[in-house]
Amino acid sequence: MSFSRRATLGLMAGLPAGLALAPVPALAAPKPTDDGLIDVTSFDRSVKLLQPQISAAAAQVPLPLPDAPAGSTVGPDGVLQYKAPDGKYYHHPLMIAKYIISQVRRFRETGDPERLRIARRHADALVNSFVWVGDAAFLPYKHTWYVIGRTFPPRWYSGMTQGVAVSAMSMLGSVPGCEEYLRHAESLFRSYLVKYVNDRTPWVSVVDERGFLWLDEYPLPHHQPSKVYNGHCYAATGLVGYLRVLGTSRPDLTPLVKAVVEGALSTAFAYRNNCRLPGTASSYVVNARQPHRNYHPIHVELMDTLYHLTGRGGFALTLDGMVNDFTDTQSGGPVMIEAGTHQLYKFKSEGLVTATRTFVTGRATGATASHRVKFMRGFGASGNWFQLTNGALAGWYIREVPDASYLRGLGVDAHVWRKPRSVQVKARVALVATAFDANGRVTAQRSKRLLRGARFTSDRRACIQGRQMIHVTDGPFAGVWLYECPAVRYI
Repeated sequence: MSFSRRATLGLMAGLPAGLALAPVPALAAPKPTDDGLIDVTSFDRSVKLLQPQISAAAAQVPLPLPDAPAGSTVGPDGVLQYKAPDGKYYHHPLMIAKYIISQVRRFRETGDPERLRIARRHADALVNSFVWVGDAAFLPYKHTWYVIGRTFPPRWYSGMTQGVAVSAMSMLGSVPGCEEYLRHAESLFRSYLVKYVNDRTPWVSVVDERGFLWLDEYPLPHHQPSKVYNGHCYAATGLVGYLRVLGTSRPDLTPLVKAVVEGALSTAFAYRNNCRLPGTASSYVVNARQPHRNYHPIHVELMDTLYHLTGRGGFALTLDGMVNDFTDTQSGGPVMIEAGTHQLYKFKSEGLVTATRTFVTGRATGATASHRVKFMRGFGASGNWFQLTNGALAGWYIREVPDASYLRGLGVDAHVWRKPRSVQVKARVALVATAFDANGRVTAQRSKRLLRGARFTSDRRACIQGRQMIHVTDGPFAGVWLYECPAVRYI
């Protein structure tokens, strides 16, 4: 299950002092405690949430709830519901946990007590649904779900949901007067320490054959992990937030949380390339060739987040590879078509050409694109494409070509490094550096021949005028952009 890409960063705080990834590879998982705990494919997971008619019983609740997810509705208890594939309405634990986080954040920003009341009401709904295994609480899903080629019947559990709910409860519990929710955060966290007994007993964590800890989004029968990468990472980063809330106030609990966080982040690092499929979209499940265009940008954003959480450069290098494999920015916008001759196409079914035409312009021409796409099959339609939406070009696709046809601005495939990165010149070469304005227009250029091994520092990257570019902050090219190529790369 996914978050919006930018909203994801709002859930992640910096890694607490003293927290580090375990050596990789390593047996990174903590051993479950003996303190009375019971031992216990390429499927598109998007759900179309339809807006239903509000019942008379629900009409007493102020509608709509502020910042409610699109397509959600409100039940008679004043808590968000969603329409499942069976046509019925249910509480959705992940949706509710994310909504608690948004309302606590808005309360902190505005001081509006209604936001806090809404957050508490939704947190209480989660608490009332707890399924207990010893002193560990699990959040059940009460509807059937279809994913990764499997059917999950009612009362299934998710390691991702548990982690996000821990984050939600701890955020709420850090508000003065709401401290009781810290107890619920602890109960949810302890679900990761529950040992497997049988498929009838809830569990959400497992150590795999390589010795790595998975906080598994979709636990499979016989204690097998589904290894859905994004779900594991969201669970781990949710626990990072919990660890920050705990600080040093719980010396009995903090080491356990820290051990689980370190183990989970070590897993994320060790498997970061196992969902990457060079040349196409990354896979939803690790070690499976199941490219998923919608989850590719989510994986890219996770690499960004994990790099800044841990400082491990390997996450950033995987991000670089993924950005070049497949479209990161998939939205449209203003397109610049430079003077010259351009081939336009119409496609169906993942790049199968149905029509072509030639477009000739004697001057630079602006257009608008609905989206930016790379076809996973292609049928010869390689590269990135824009579907144009205005004028005589509406409905036609034009290929992204450096300096010829491209999205304008500095926001395409853009990533800002909160922790600066190093760039190295790999061969003796004359480099041309370019300065751009906010619209992506060239304002200046300068060149200099550099020796192999020269290094710079970079604070961001982006695709500008159809080229992947690196922004440099020091040395002879401080303040300008270099073209990312085999001779100039991040290290």
